[in-house]
Amino acid sequence: MRTRRTPSRAVTPARLRRWMVLWLVTMPAPLAWPGLVAAEVRPVGAWVFDDVADYPGITMMRVEPKGRGMVGRLTSRWYGDVEMLGIVLRGATLHFDTRNINDRDRPTRHWTATFDGKRGVLLKGGIWHGDIAQHGRRGTPQEVRRLAFRPAAPLPPLGTLAPDGLAATPPMGWSSWNRFADRIDDATIRAMADALVTSGLRDAGYIYVNIDDGWQGTRGPDGALRSNDRFPDMKALADYVHARGLKLGIYSAPGPRTCAGYEGSYGMSDRTPGPSRPGAWII
Repeated sequence: MRTRRTPSRAVTPARLRRWMVLWLVTMPAPLAWPGLVAAEVRPVGAWVFDDVADYPGITMMRVEPKGRGMVGRLTSRWYGDVEMLGIVLRGATLHFDTRNINDRDRPTRHWTATFDGKRGVLLKGGIWHGDIAQHGRRGTPQEVRRLAFRPAAPLPPLGTLAPDGLAATPPMGWSSWNRFADRIDDATIRAMADALVTSGLRDAGYIYVNIDDGWQGTRGPDGALRSNDRFPDMKALADYVHARGLKLGIYSAPGPRTCAGYEGSYGMSDRTPGPSRPGAWII
């Protein structure tokens, strides 16, 4: 006598896969949509932006896989590479934060990068006072090399400097930023030097005339930073200030751009005007 064998109801890997496929096919469309979008989005890679807001000057976004997540960075004309923090992909949009420079009330800013197969990516976010919404596209290897931020050499190790007799007391004088911001020129600096003398402030110890942001022009073929048209002869200006028993100071920024958006000194400190450079202006 033959007996009919009842098929086993054990959950095998093959049966589990069939159930999952059946569930995905029959589930309501609104529930399936987020998963389908995530499967089509390819955020990994380099994205470049042709129409760039001056500030914060985001020219490129690079996203890389790391473990089960992603890491990335924005390339800024002002700040170099800005790390993308806490990257999460939700549907067709990448969400992340960045450190918000110079804003104690908002130490981080939230960004989104929404991907569209036809238009590329729409990047929205901001740093400090600059908010942006700009479209980008996938970059070519040549564009990535051109736009990549190149870090300068590592800083020297910390150490203790031997006393040299300089700055025995706090430097005292006048600086242009608080009154004029970057709206300065040769005549303004000469007038302020004269005012320190006639007011008696020089004799009270206020001997520094500091040129803050706004004097910078472009770099010459040798990489040295030149003054702009508002300061046609910086050596003559230094001589004028020195002739009145004063000392001249000058500002630059350690980053790619200054606070007012002029050429910074990142990686070029040895080519910034000052007494340490032979042939430079004597400050």
